[in-house]
Amino acid sequence: MQLKVGELAKRAGLSVRTLHHYDNLGLLEPSVRSDAGYRLYGAADIQRLNKILALRELGISLGEIRQILCEGALSTPAILSAQLIRVDAEIAHQQKLRTRLERLQRALLEEDLSEAGCLNTLEAMAFYRHHLSEDDLSLPLLGANGRFAAPWQKRIDGLRALFERGVSPRASAARRAARDWIALVEKDTRSNAGMFVRVDNLLTSRGEDLFNTGFSPQLGEYILKAFCEHRLLIYRKHLSPNAYQYLRRTYIGVMREWPGLLDSLEVLRNAHCPATSAEVQLIARSWLAMRHKLALDDAALQAIRRAEESEEELRVGTWLHPRLLKFLEKAVASVSASANVQAPGA
Repeated sequence: MQLKVGELAKRAGLSVRTLHHYDNLGLLEPSVRSDAGYRLYGAADIQRLNKILALRELGISLGEIRQILCEGALSTPAILSAQLIRVDAEIAHQQKLRTRLERLQRALLEEDLSEAGCLNTLEAMAFYRHHLSEDDLSLPLLGANGRFAAPWQKRIDGLRALFERGVSPRASAARRAARDWIALVEKDTRSNAGMFVRVDNLLTSRGEDLFNTGFSPQLGEYILKAFCEHRLLIYRKHLSPNAYQYLRRTYIGVMREWPGLLDSLEVLRNAHCPATSAEVQLIARSWLAMRHKLALDDAALQAIRRAEESEEELRVGTWLHPRLLKFLEKAVASVSASANVQAPGA
């Protein structure tokens, strides 16, 4: 069987232009020339076209098909494996897009919004997408009219009301509200310190750009102080007056450093770095130095350790999930052993 380009195009359900494109690429060239000088497609060419169309049906690019059929650089199984990876990635992308759309739809349906309110919500979503990772966007950040989703917004509204009334961070209402906010964020981030660091940095540095949430750098500082006061009262039961006053002076500074340190450690753990590696050991030494900043002396350090072992409430807001805690303990034990000192507890 020998066919002209128009005849083959009609049988294959393609345009003549497509077959000319394949010819120009060197992917499918007519191999027969008639007595009248016409270029014709023979049986082998038609079989080759069927292979091309089968591979195109799988979403494989013309360049890769050329590598299979013309250059022999890639095998069909290898191409199919690569295509499966691309398809899986595209499915994951579409699933994330669907999740974002569902989240946006829920936010818009929370209230009977005006067009301006809908635009505020869309603007907030774009802001978060620009500054945060896909995983971070799973958090309940997006609510109606550019506010947080209801569980977060309720906590923030309560804390802002205390702040605006001038309630001291040391007051019980402020301590309790800050503790509940931190516990909620820790739960929603699944104790992912990196997620918390990114969201906290964004809100404390750019929160005023999300004016409908009511969050501001000043409110972020108020929350941190109140949460520190909540924890300090627990430590106080275990410390001497002098050790407690020393802890008060240093505690908030350490609390600012703590999540970032854990985030760095989590990254190394996820990269399967051993606890004895230089990078992990550096973080462990920083952690030990941070711990010593809190303690007036060795006795105070031991008292802090006992408090953390016995007071379950002190585990709230640490972002130390069991796997990360075990990894940290191994790293600290290794550093302490090499320095011939006892490793303090996490």
